[in-house]
Amino acid sequence: MLRRAPTTITLTQTDIEQWEQDRKRKVQEAQQKLENEQRNAQSANEAKAKQKSKKDHVLRNREDFWVGFMRTWRLSLVEPSNRRQ
Repeated sequence: MLRRAPTTITLTQTDIEQWEQDRKRKVQEAQQKLENEQRNAQSANEAKAKQKSKKDHVLRNREDFWVGFMRTWRLSLVEPSNRRQ
């Protein structure tokens, strides 16, 4: 079986500088992508929270109405002699 001689790669200063520029560019692109995703997620969460708070507000008002209604209804069931006191 024949063995292959090791390959020697010679890098020039230009090759190294280009590699460094490509690496920096890729890092910047990855950071921008991450920031955009975080911004989008944050805005989606804010919109969801706003929508949820509106819904909670409506439900709270509805619940308050029914609690008040049931209190007055129960009071109307009490015997009239007890209500006068």
